[in-house]
Amino acid sequence: MSVPLSVKQRSLIGSNACKRIRQSGDIPGVLYGEKKGSLHIQFSNEEFVIYQRQKDRILDLKMDDKNQSAIVQKVQYDSFGDEVIHVDFLRISAEKEVTVPVEIIFRGTPKGVQFGGMTNIRLKKLQVTCLPDNVPSAIAIDISDLDVSEQFRIKDLPAAEKYKISNHPETMVVIVRPPRKSKGKAAEETEEK
Repeated sequence: MSVPLSVKQRSLIGSNACKRIRQSGDIPGVLYGEKKGSLHIQFSNEEFVIYQRQKDRILDLKMDDKNQSAIVQKVQYDSFGDEVIHVDFLRISAEKEVTVPVEIIFRGTPKGVQFGGMTNIRLKKLQVTCLPDNVPSAIAIDISDLDVSEQFRIKDLPAAEKYKISNHPETMVVIVRPPRKSKGKAAEETEEK
């Protein structure tokens, strides 16, 4: 599934032109890839915010009477990290595989937490390679069986039919850290020895 985004070609480029575009409520961007020339575009900030809230990674860029599937390649924010100031889009084809980041949803509470363990999430997104129509909106991982000092790695994910995970198999996704000893307890144990 893809998210629609209306775009229009812009003839003015450069920092001053981009500043004027942002002041008008639009965001400047560029569309490239698929052995076609780069296209300077602009689009509604409000529409892009809606896209960012969606789980779908594929965009259906609508310009005049033409549609183009694309993914976001890079998003530039202002110095405060609040506002989007520029976006790079990569054209994609329905027949070619793409590699995109997909959010991980963690299900359950690790059983090691009841023994004082702390859940330490090391990875929040997976790199997924597949055809554009098969990009999952998210990947759920059940972590309820993890005990203290146990970890979940990429290789522990069940194989999927329509996509493959591009991250290294040994990459750690989550670990249940053992409980920390207080300084007082550590001192007592040292005195007893």
